Amino acid sequence: MESGSLQTVCCSPSFNPGRWFFSEQQVADSPSRKFGISGPEESVLRAKVIRYIREASIKLRLPQVVIATASVYFHRFFSRRSFTQFNGNIIATACIFLASKVEEASARSRDVINVARRILTPNEALLDVDQGYWELKDQLIAAEQTLLRVLGYNLVVTHPYKLLCTYVQSFRSELSPAQTTRVAQFAWNVVNDSFLTTACLTHRPHVVACAALFFSLRLLEIDCILLRTPWWLQFDARFPDIETALALLLDMYENMSEFDAVGSTSASTTTSSSSSVSSSSSMVTTTVASLVSDADVSPTAPVPVPR
Repeated sequence: MESGSLQTVCCSPSFNPGRWFFSEQQVADSPSRKFGISGPEESVLRAKVIRYIREASIKLRLPQVVIATASVYFHRFFSRRSFTQFNGNIIATACIFLASKVEEASARSRDVINVARRILTPNEALLDVDQGYWELKDQLIAAEQTLLRVLGYNLVVTHPYKLLCTYVQSFRSELSPAQTTRVAQFAWNVVNDSFLTTACLTHRPHVVACAALFFSLRLLEIDCILLRTPWWLQFDARFPDIETALALLLDMYENMSEFDAVGSTSASTTTSSSSSVSSSSSMVTTTVASLVSDADVSPTAPVPVPR
């Protein structure tokens, strides 16, 4: 499918992004659960495959937006289908291939296939253009068509990155340039890590951005007025939603050892956040739970407008 036709599909009147946001209970009652895969097992499966998406995309020299879009496609697909019905790595490879076209950074099918083989079967030689290659290409195209049907051809994805940058910039009068850079980089890495969880299914992008920013401010222990004001209200985010997003992140960091060996070559996108978060998660949990009492501010108090 050409990128032009993809744009037409993305902009069709039937597009409804709201259909891809679910309650926590709906995510818990996923198709995989109905086929006997436990919640923790599915979380590890998802995280492992997202690590594979990252590593493959980096080797293909695709931009971060492709990694994010492919990750969202993958989570959405398995909100409708079970891991017992489809091979996660095959669907993930199709997600990369499709996302690269949607985000106008098209990767050649041969490159995608060779990178996937190099990661998933490292002891096998690169493919020549022979019968084996054409069979794998047919498999990739078939998986892409299945992916498109399950997604309902709804391919537009809004990510938290631009919102995060806007939010950080709105605080530049409260933070020094050095603090702004530290917070922005750390929060950006936290958003990257959020795709290892199902946050993109349960939380809107602006909530994920606020959760990443809140997380960064607390974990970096930057002393500023933002720690004593409910700044998230000006971005239309509710603190209970931020708390549940943070709970997903903390659970992921605490259990990262279960899938850390997978996709290790792509860990550079998460190193700066995960190394410090995993050793400080109990501190962050306490901080989140005691925000109001520690800051002596109501979550619904008036918010000072940033200058």
